Amino acid sequence: KESLPFLRESSNAAIVNIASVSSFIAQPAFVPYNTSKGALLQLTRCLAMDLAEDGIRVNCVCPGSIYTPATERHIAFEKANKEEFLKAAGEGSLLKRVGTPEEVAYAALFLASDEASFITGTQLVVDGGATT
Repeated sequence: KESLPFLRESSNAAIVNIASVSSFIAQPAFVPYNTSKGALLQLTRCLAMDLAEDGIRVNCVCPGSIYTPATERHIAFEKANKEEFLKAAGEGSLLKRVGTPEEVAYAALFLASDEASFITGTQLVVDGGATT
């Protein structure tokens, strides 16, 4: 809300939200997480409609399994073998691996860039084809 006056002054303003592939699926014992990520998709769509007349684009990146410091903590907590864990985590994707934070960042950068000037109200899934 506070940033809108500044965004309205820009010639190519964009908001990029980060949700998750959990926006599209139901998982046992993940009610708050899945619900909040699904709501973020709807927020993206609604804001895209409301802000389009101001020239502000709104999109969302939905990452799948991404190797982050949280992944390291989870592996340590589970006392799991790192290579086996990552192999199993990547099995769900068509590319048979987990993604990197940089791959998510590149997707967000694209949506924020001039190259995406005709893209609004949608999501870019970065999951190696897992939700295909």
